[in-house]
Amino acid sequence: MKNVFQTVLLVTVLVALVACWTPPDNVQPTKTIGAEGGTLLSADGSVTLEIPAGTFSNPTLVSLEPVTNPNAPWGKGSGWRLGGLEVQLKAIKVKFKNPDDVPAAWLGVAIQDPSGAWLGFRHVLVDETTKTISVTLPAQTLPASATGLNARVLRRGFSKNDIFVFSNLFVTPVHASVKVKATRDFVLQACDLLNISNPNDDLDPLVPELSNCFQIKPENNPQTWTVNGINNGDSSVGKIIGDPVGATYTAPATVPPDNPVQVAVTIHPKGTKTLIAFASVNITGAGYKVVGNYTSSAYTVCGIGPVVADLSDHVEFNLIPSLSAKDEFTVEDIQNQASIQTNFRLTAAALPGDVVKQNSPADVLNMNMTQAAATVSGDEIGMALEGKGTGSACTFTTMGGNSVTDPGGMFDTAVFLNFKPGAFVNGTQTVKGSPYPLGEWVYTITEL
Repeated sequence: MKNVFQTVLLVTVLVALVACWTPPDNVQPTKTIGAEGGTLLSADGSVTLEIPAGTFSNPTLVSLEPVTNPNAPWGKGSGWRLGGLEVQLKAIKVKFKNPDDVPAAWLGVAIQDPSGAWLGFRHVLVDETTKTISVTLPAQTLPASATGLNARVLRRGFSKNDIFVFSNLFVTPVHASVKVKATRDFVLQACDLLNISNPNDDLDPLVPELSNCFQIKPENNPQTWTVNGINNGDSSVGKIIGDPVGATYTAPATVPPDNPVQVAVTIHPKGTKTLIAFASVNITGAGYKVVGNYTSSAYTVCGIGPVVADLSDHVEFNLIPSLSAKDEFTVEDIQNQASIQTNFRLTAAALPGDVVKQNSPADVLNMNMTQAAATVSGDEIGMALEGKGTGSACTFTTMGGNSVTDPGGMFDTAVFLNFKPGAFVNGTQTVKGSPYPLGEWVYTITEL
C-alpha cells in the first residue's frame, strides 16, 4: 500500500472489484484442486486464484462466491467470498483485474478475519502492464514468527472470508449539509485507510474515519465536477465550479425533490479512463428566526392573596431543518430574557388592611430550557419549547394580622407555536401562541 501515496489517488467510495458488473449471489464458480495445484477463475473473469502445487494434500473443492455490499468500512458494491481454504500448505495468490482500467497503484485490497474485523493488505503487487493487482494469502502452517493480525487469520484459514478491492480517493467532506442558496467548498483527497498497528504484520485494520489525507489539486490532475451527473450542475440541483484548489458548490434556491444530491469529480490521469469520486450533499431549507414576546396586564404573581402585576417576557430562537429527519427541525440559539414586572398590586378583591410583600420576582419562562422540538404536520410547522417558570415568593398579611407565606419556586411550563411557511408576507409572519391566563405570546417569524 505504500506505493499508493507515491502517486495521485482516487475515488470517494470503496469501489467493488467488478464496478460495472454486479454478479448474482447464487453464482459460485467451484473447482476441485488436487496436489498438482491449479487456478480458479471467477464467473466474470475478474478474479483469479493461483494455487501452487502442494497447497493441498488431498483434492479440495475451492470456490469464489460473489457477495454484494461487503459489510466493511468504505465497502460498497461487490466482493468475493473464498471457500475451501481451511487447510492450505502453500501461499495462494489472489489476482484482481482493476475495475474500469483504474491504475492499479491507486487501489488496495481488504479481507475479513475470523473475528469479523476488516484488514487491509500492506503489501500489494501492482502490474501496470496487465492492469492487475495481487495479494498473497500466506500458507496455513503457522510459522513461529507469525503474530498479531496475521496469526488471527492463519489460525482459522480464509474459508468464508470476504475479500474486496477499494480505492483511497475521496471528495471531502464525504457527507455535507448545505442550506438553500448557501455555498460549500469541496476538495479531492487521498487518504490512508490502514491503521498500521503492528509493523510485523502484513494486515492492518481499516480505519472507520478518514485520516492522514492529502489534497489532489486540479493543477496535477484535471478535474471535472458534476452534480447529479450534470456538468457544473444547474439551478435545480445546485451549481459547482472548479477552482485552483477544488470546487465551490452553490445550493439551489429551493430544496430539490431528489435530495440529497450527489457531487462528483472525474479525473483523467495519464490518459486512463475516467475515474469518479463522490460526495453526498443534503440540501436544507434555511430555517426560521422566531422572536416571541409575552404580555399580561394582570399576571397572578403570587400563589396566595389577590395579588397581580403587569408582566412581560421575551424569547428568541432559530428553527433549523434537521439533518436526520425530513420533517423535523432542531431548535438552536435560544435566548431568553427574565420577565419584567411592573405595577405590582392588590386587586379589588383585597380587603382594607391587607398587605402583601414580594420576596422574589416571578418569571414566565426562565433560562432552564429542558427540551425543544418542531415538526411538520400538513402545511404547518408546530413547535414546543419546554422549560421552567418561577413563582414569586410572597408573604400575605390580612387585616386581622394573620400571615401566610408562599415560597414560590419553579414549575414546569411550555410555550407552543404553529405557523404556516406558505403564509409569509415579505418573508415574515406574526402569529399568536398558546395564551397564559390573562396573557399571551405573540411570535414574529422571519425566514433566514
